[in-house]
Amino acid sequence: MKKIALFNVADLYSFSDQFPALGLGYIKSYCLEKIKDEVQVMIFRENIIRAVTNYKPDLIGISSVTQFYSKAVQSAITLKKQFKDVILVIGGVHISTLPESLNDVFDCGVIGEGEETFYELVSLLKDNEFYKDNLKAIDGLAFKYNGELIITRRRELIKELDSLPHLDRNDYKHMNYSHIVSSRGCPYKCKFCSSTYFWGASKVRYHSAQYVFDEIRLLVEHNSAIHITFWDDLFVFSRKRLNELLELLKQAGKKYKHVTYSCTARANIVNDDLCEILRKLNVKYVYLGLESGSDRVLKNIKGGVSVNDNINAVNTLHKWGFFVSGSFVINNPDEEEDDLKATYEFIKAAPLSGGTVNVAIPLPATPYWDYALSKGLVSNDMDFEKLNVKTDFMNLRSGDFIKLSENITSSQIIEWGAKIQKEIGRKALLSTAKLINKNNITVAIKNPRLFLKFLFDIIKDIRKYV
Repeated sequence: MKKIALFNVADLYSFSDQFPALGLGYIKSYCLEKIKDEVQVMIFRENIIRAVTNYKPDLIGISSVTQFYSKAVQSAITLKKQFKDVILVIGGVHISTLPESLNDVFDCGVIGEGEETFYELVSLLKDNEFYKDNLKAIDGLAFKYNGELIITRRRELIKELDSLPHLDRNDYKHMNYSHIVSSRGCPYKCKFCSSTYFWGASKVRYHSAQYVFDEIRLLVEHNSAIHITFWDDLFVFSRKRLNELLELLKQAGKKYKHVTYSCTARANIVNDDLCEILRKLNVKYVYLGLESGSDRVLKNIKGGVSVNDNINAVNTLHKWGFFVSGSFVINNPDEEEDDLKATYEFIKAAPLSGGTVNVAIPLPATPYWDYALSKGLVSNDMDFEKLNVKTDFMNLRSGDFIKLSENITSSQIIEWGAKIQKEIGRKALLSTAKLINKNNITVAIKNPRLFLKFLFDIIKDIRKYV
């Protein structure tokens, strides 16, 4: 029996119980459903290099975003020294958006949606036919052949997402707090985001309401989940599906009434009708990509959303009683100090419950990458660790990130980032008292480790923001 090891490079940096990436779980489930008992597939999330080494796999699949790609290469080199004949496959957003960066240590890279492509690779392995000549017939691959980079035809997207088997949640150590990815893709094209390119189309594909309900049922009955986050790019886009899910939860009865939810939304589609549906679904937390308090910046990086849309969305959600969290991005091309000040003033005035502020980084297959490439700030063979920017502005230094705007200095970005971060933190601390409720007390009792982590994070926030 062939042995396959899978891991996400992000877990080498920080083991997270709350929101681990689920992509490898779908790949594992898909392969095992197709090949059944002919291969063994393990996902590793703790002590990864040592655990994979002890496992002695025939094939190692590594998933990586751009920020961690240099670490993925280093990990692959380390593992190759341990196992000379092991097959190394890289997948994920980075190699899908910049296959030209494929390092020689990898036998191939999986481009785009990975389930079918990886299954075909595993089939070759199972039959002892994993040769470069055979890779040419597989769609969605990048590999080196006689020193030349070969990129095969782009694989067609899976049309029916419900055909994918449910995840084996035993691969993820989360119980009371869990998460679901119920769709793939985003109908919008923010200039700093590579999601649309990665998924291959701007049309969103959805799991059906029944599939989503079945996933909720598995999490509640087998993982004792009492809070579930929908980790979609834009969960609320299909009102029809939301209403269908609501009806299924109503039919399920009391067993699911205690479960609360978090989800993502977009400012220009938030209205009272949506809020009514979300409240009936027992959604408590809504995350908005607000990005900026400047209309000029919003027009440049998003399009179709204004500061007024952001204000109305936050106020409407707040009126309906939701915890509203906003994400913001600074260091955008052409951004000026007045724009940073406008973002700060927006956050100060808005009834937010928390959020994040991030330094914009140029990711491959985005207009930001093209801009940075034209300025000589990035390249296909750069040290991608430079894009792994820590967002603690109190300890950020000018050389820690690639400055995209020529209108402001690095010091100004750090200064305003710290002020914005402090204001977001202040609002988060003020809303913490509202989190003392029956559900969260139950979580604290059943999962003291999670509760202690929560307290530790609050203490860090107090030290950072007060």
